[in-house]
Amino acid sequence: MKCEFEEKQFEHPMNSELAADHRVFSPGQVLECTVGFDAAMFTRHPDLMKMFPWGWSASVRLRPRQWIDLRYIDDVFPPFRFNLFVQYKRPEYLRTRRSKEWHTWKSPYFRYEITPHQQEALERVHENVGDNALVVYASPAFHTHTRLWSAIESRSLVNETNFVEIVALRNHTRLTYTSAGSYGVAFSEPEEIEFLSLGRRLSLLRKIRYERRNSEFVKQTSANVHQAMMDATRGSEHAALYRRVLERMQADWKSREDELALAFVRLHAFEFATGARWLVGA
Repeated sequence: MKCEFEEKQFEHPMNSELAADHRVFSPGQVLECTVGFDAAMFTRHPDLMKMFPWGWSASVRLRPRQWIDLRYIDDVFPPFRFNLFVQYKRPEYLRTRRSKEWHTWKSPYFRYEITPHQQEALERVHENVGDNALVVYASPAFHTHTRLWSAIESRSLVNETNFVEIVALRNHTRLTYTSAGSYGVAFSEPEEIEFLSLGRRLSLLRKIRYERRNSEFVKQTSANVHQAMMDATRGSEHAALYRRVLERMQADWKSREDELALAFVRLHAFEFATGARWLVGA
């Protein structure tokens, strides 16, 4: 059975719970809210342009005054400690004996597919971002709207979701599990995969002391992610899309000397190209 809800219906309340209960939030949403970038990245429709008070032309032009609020991250937010990159996955729910991995579980189970190019891009990010970061898949142990809403109401999304490090699924094509618990089984060659205790890992990461300002933290993260995407295999769909998005954004952007704005642009391009969400812990 297909998952009843969309990925974003799961992602947004999960991000809210992470912010409320674990002090992990999405600074990339500053870009979306301040600049309106998700809606306007590629549009040339004049009616949409009229909605923006700074008066964009028919092609996207990002001007310095549109970025000024980004500098507030040094004053408004607590010190950034670590990065959390999350690739959200909607699982299928399989419940018949004809299902491919039934012999492993001998009961109904969940499964999601691993996209090779996405996996490669995220592995490279893992290799580049250093010890103060975690790169994971996150997939719920439910598939209905009713269970999703119950988890939102009870603020139990983190507890009812399985988190696994990206590198644990290297050379695999899919992951299966039966519940929110300690392990799953990856395929095609079966391998037992231990799930993360996310709260415990975040607590350990929070002990890291990053002594520079938040703006410097963002710029360093952006540089690491950018290098990872540029180093990815030339045949990688996600890396190629990252380059295309970034080239388009930079071609229309007149404030490339602003390093903080460039950092946010690169991280937004990464999120757009890979579908992953960049979060920071404070």
